[in-house]
Amino acid sequence: MNARRRLHLLTLHVLALSLLALPLAGCQSDSEAFARASAKQRCERLVTCNSPIFADQYGRELDHCIDDVEAKLIESGQALEEVGCEYSPEAARKCVRINRANRTECMEDDDLEISAACERVFTCPAEVEGVDGDSAG
Repeated sequence: MNARRRLHLLTLHVLALSLLALPLAGCQSDSEAFARASAKQRCERLVTCNSPIFADQYGRELDHCIDDVEAKLIESGQALEEVGCEYSPEAARKCVRINRANRTECMEDDDLEISAACERVFTCPAEVEGVDGDSAG
């Protein structure tokens, strides 16, 4: 894998874990269930698509990755809800479904498909969206 591709994947991983990155989902009736399902899919994809970063950050421990990502996603979801963003179970189900379908696909188009599917998990008021340019979904 070339350096540019590795940097791209690293950037995507960092964005996924940031406050307003790709959202949370599972049975997806609530944001915590979403967080667990989403964390599992993201970590499996990280193992497949960028095992050196996975090994460096999580010592090849999938459960450690899932717990870490889940906690960050729950924290992000709570922060979004505190500023008036609304969680959508339907969007969360779609996000998890697309994450699952692409968990072993490592191309940029796959990243874009995941991002597009997940961008509406949280819908935020315009004043919140204006701060970061995205609805964090």
